[in-house]
Amino acid sequence: MFHKKKTAAVLLFLTLAVGLCGCGVDYEKQDELKASGIKKLESYQPKEALADFEKAIALAGTKATKSEVDLCYYKGTAQTMMGEYDDAIETYDGLISYDDKDEKAYFLRACVKVKAGDISGAKDDYETAFRLTEDGDVYFYGFTQLMTEGYKVEAMEFYEETKDSIEDTKRLFYEQIAIYEEKGDFDKAREAASQYLALDADNKAVGREYDFLEMLK
Repeated sequence: MFHKKKTAAVLLFLTLAVGLCGCGVDYEKQDELKASGIKKLESYQPKEALADFEKAIALAGTKATKSEVDLCYYKGTAQTMMGEYDDAIETYDGLISYDDKDEKAYFLRACVKVKAGDISGAKDDYETAFRLTEDGDVYFYGFTQLMTEGYKVEAMEFYEETKDSIEDTKRLFYEQIAIYEEKGDFDKAREAASQYLALDADNKAVGREYDFLEMLK
């Protein structure tokens, strides 16, 4: 059962986001809309998916449930896919207001902040997510997100600040090269090789592999 204070917070968030229905919850319809939205996300139809998630959230009754919270996560995903970064951040703000120990919300908000160019804010959220989980993968994925979005200088600064908490980062990149090559996704393999070399430029084998992958462009 949710704490009353948390329930009030999430209901306020849901009300501000899409308006709150005063009647009982039609759980069957809510589940139907959620499933439809997820399917549309998988088909890369974020605008249509967002409409489904908002309709499902609008069916919320007077008690918050895990279903409504999950719907807000999906809503944030759809907004991010649409490039509506400010709206996605606002969605994650609401989830954090509801539960300020929700490491997932901090992590996802950090990822969106990177896309929005708020690197300082993203680092703060990655730090909070790590503090809540003590999982070095939070920093690892923060580093890769910065690299992927083209913030290479900031990514290396972030890596230097957090490397003691990241376990065997180079090995992960090395494995990604082989995995993506096996799948035939040479663009991602080249990206993984580039990220590896950013950490170990003297590795001749990976350097040769990167040169080979460059030829496949």
